Formats: sequence, C-alpha cells, structure tokens
Amino acid sequence: MKTLLLIALASLTCSPANAQNSEISIHLYNLSGIPAGTLDRATREVCRIFAQQDVTINWTAGPPEAEEVHTTDQHGAAAFRDASVRPFLVVRVSRGLASKAPNGALGVSLPHSQFGISATIFQDRIEDLCHRTGWDFALLLGHVIAHEIGHVMLASNAHSPIGIMRARWGHDEFDLAAMGHLGFNPRQGAEIRAYASRVASRLKTEAESALVPR
Repeated sequence: MKTLLLIALASLTCSPANAQNSEISIHLYNLSGIPAGTLDRATREVCRIFAQQDVTINWTAGPPEAEEVHTTDQHGAAAFRDASVRPFLVVRVSRGLASKAPNGALGVSLPHSQFGISATIFQDRIEDLCHRTGWDFALLLGHVIAHEIGHVMLASNAHSPIGIMRARWGHDEFDLAAMGHLGFNPRQGAEIRAYASRVASRLKTEAESALVPR
C-alpha cells in the first residue's frame, strides 16, 4: 500500500483551467499510513481550493526517514523569508504530535521556516473531530492542509473572520467546505499568487545560474 501511495502522489499534479497558472511544489509525508484513496481525495481537495486562485499544486510523496520531515529552520525573519522564498514546501500528516499545540488546533504552520517542515497536520485531532461531528475525514483533511499551507504562503499566522483562514470551524464552515465554497478571499488569493510568482522567479534564476559555465 505504501509503495502504491508513493507512485500515485509522485505523479499527481492538479492544474486550474487558466493556462497562465503558477505552480507550487509540496513534499507530502504520510507518517501514519492514511489509506491511499483517502489521501488522494484530500490532496485533490487541496488542489481544487488552490486552483480557484490559479495555482497548481505539484505533490511529491516522501519516505518517513527523510531528514526534511524531522527538522526545521526558523531563523529567517519575515523580510528574509520573502526575499528568499523556498522552492518547495514540506507538509507532514501524523499522530501524536499535538501535545504542545493549542487546544483545538488541527495543525500548525511555520511560515518563516527556511528548511524542513512547513506545516504539521494532526491526524488524530481531525479524526476525533470527525467522530464527534460525523464530518467527512478526507474533506476536512484537505481543507486543514490548505489552511496551513495558506499560512505559509501568506507569511503569517494570523486568521480571518471568515473563510478557510478562519481560526476555528463550525458546522457552517464544514457545510461550505462540502459545497466547495470554503476558500481564500480576494486579498489572500492575490498574496498567494504573488508567493507563487516569487517561487517561479527563484527557480528560473537557479536554472539560469546552473547553465553558466564555471
């Protein structure tokens, strides 16, 4: 099952209809064995949410022993982070990592991390919430991943009064999610596209530098 999951996610790219879309690469680590079909539904939900902002998500699954999923570097301040945007993000989904997180938090993000983990998703808390509410796990997981990625792209841990970046979700938010209407507001969308543009510029510069004779 794990081998099949790696193959499926490594080849998954979700593109919006707009040919002028930007791209974001995410290394996804399934550290607790979420079934392949469930994780596929969740990642496709993330793709749909970002496609609304004309951003393509390129997924790559990684092995649990990879160094980047167990380390992080937050020395860069916001200004440094914006000037040195990462070429890809690292997201891990696991159990038993929420002991130091605020009560009720379904994940945490590290917007200014320059290496390693960008966001951690608390699978056990999502499962517990779904058991209590009857909500769909894959749907909620996808929206939580999108929320935490949103924090990284927006370079902020701040929340919004409404929408996917709201701090706490209730039945109203889940109903919107089920209808495909829980997403980023126009200002957030503009900032996300700007982030994707900075990533593209960095990758282009690195590619051009690699062609220069040494």
